[in-house]
Amino acid sequence: MMCIMFLLVYIFGVLQVRVVEVPGVSMELCGGTHVSNTSEIRGFKVISEQGIASGVRRIEAVAGEAFIEYVNARDSYLKQLCSTLK
Repeated sequence: MMCIMFLLVYIFGVLQVRVVEVPGVSMELCGGTHVSNTSEIRGFKVISEQGIASGVRRIEAVAGEAFIEYVNARDSYLKQLCSTLK
């Protein structure tokens, strides 16, 4: 999916891309989903981050319903682990 999105946005220009710039610091291309109000996001949890190129970081996160599912799954796992270690 990400490869298709990349091709459509950056190669063929099919989708609209927003440019976010902090002068002298960073210029980013954003073709992602946006919300009208931050309350729509509900919870937000960074799952991982990594360097993918010089000066480029990738942050992977869950938000909204995926955040709730992630927290519930982690909670269930921790309860099982505690039960096992008793």
